[in-house]
Amino acid sequence: MTFHYMQRNHTVYMGEDDNFDYWSTNIKKMYEQADVVTLLEMEKVKGNHFTSLKPSMELFIEKIEAGEENKNSNEATEEKVVIDDNFLEGIQLYQKAKTFYDDENFQEAIPYLEEAAKKGHEGAQFDLGYLYKEGKGTKQDNEKSLFWFKEAAKQESAMAQMAVASIYLVDKNYNEGFKWTKLAAQQGVVEAQYYVGMMYLEGKGTTKNYTEAIKWHKEAIKSNHAEAMFSLGALYAQGIGVKKNKDEAFRLMNKAYKINPNVPEHAYYLGVMYMYGDGVERNPDTAISLMQKAARKGFKPAQEHLKDIDKTW
Repeated sequence: MTFHYMQRNHTVYMGEDDNFDYWSTNIKKMYEQADVVTLLEMEKVKGNHFTSLKPSMELFIEKIEAGEENKNSNEATEEKVVIDDNFLEGIQLYQKAKTFYDDENFQEAIPYLEEAAKKGHEGAQFDLGYLYKEGKGTKQDNEKSLFWFKEAAKQESAMAQMAVASIYLVDKNYNEGFKWTKLAAQQGVVEAQYYVGMMYLEGKGTTKNYTEAIKWHKEAIKSNHAEAMFSLGALYAQGIGVKKNKDEAFRLMNKAYKINPNVPEHAYYLGVMYMYGDGVERNPDTAISLMQKAARKGFKPAQEHLKDIDKTW
């Protein structure tokens, strides 16, 4: 049995062959919902807040140490000293901006951020991109937002790379979106790893490549990314890019559901597996319970499936 489920004359399915309804629905949702604010919230949970001063200070110390080594070897240059002075000034300006920023007095923060950003301060560049994107303390300006996000991204700020990617994805510029998403993924941003996997799977902004799709899903799974788990489980269920393995499909999808039990799609498709005994012992009661949970959240395939078997939710 493929991952099709027939009930009377109604087909309830995750997908068929290499054209998943699940993928097409969720990839569309992913692009439509790609949002700088959402991405920031994801990273804040991991403690990687964009206004952190620590990376700047560490880099400054590294620059100073490198400069001292050059002086000791008589290789110091006037240009090197100027760069360090600018960097220090950028940190000082950013600290002033942060006092206003933390109080959400964005209008007062912006002049200091702009000066710091011009001196190459990565955090200031990112913050300016964010404020222009959201129109906080200034008029919304997508062009300036993208410019400052890119300036920070060029300094290998993973969050800035994701911000740039999200802007391009919303504009349906998938080639640029893929490029910047992959850069962030290579730096270990878990959400980016999942997005890259999905883009390889769908051939969005890149050539469709199941091997790469699975590779990036597995990278995201290392950080317990529930959506990546569920997606990879569906690939195992269909045998797409991997040998079909319903036991592994159930294991991954069940684990994804346990991590985030509030996703109706997860509850429903897990219920379908219980209903038909795919990768797990058949259990109609558990199946119906999961489907009802999804149906109560407004998931139409679950509602239709329950109607077909004369069950309410």
